[in-house]
Amino acid sequence: MHAVIRCSISVLMLLLVVARAAIARDQEYSPKWLTDLEGSSQVAGFRLAVGAQNVFDVFPDRNSTVNSFNGIRTLPRQSPFGMNGRAVYARIGRRF
Repeated sequence: MHAVIRCSISVLMLLLVVARAAIARDQEYSPKWLTDLEGSSQVAGFRLAVGAQNVFDVFPDRNSTVNSFNGIRTLPRQSPFGMNGRAVYARIGRRF
């Protein structure tokens, strides 16, 4: 009987340690504004467009040391926008 009680206390202590560790890993990220631009024109039956996504090269906040998996994941993978920064593109289209 004594061993069962000790086991229960150990499980309770383990749960408290896990709960404290989870609270320590909580991290808040600041809001970010992203700006995308595109311009297009109709030329000789073709639609030409050029644009840029994330014009001001905004990146998500870096992970805290505890959440970075020993420095491997410095940026959060659950970020709603990419971690590659600005992207520019050109597009050409034609309707048939």
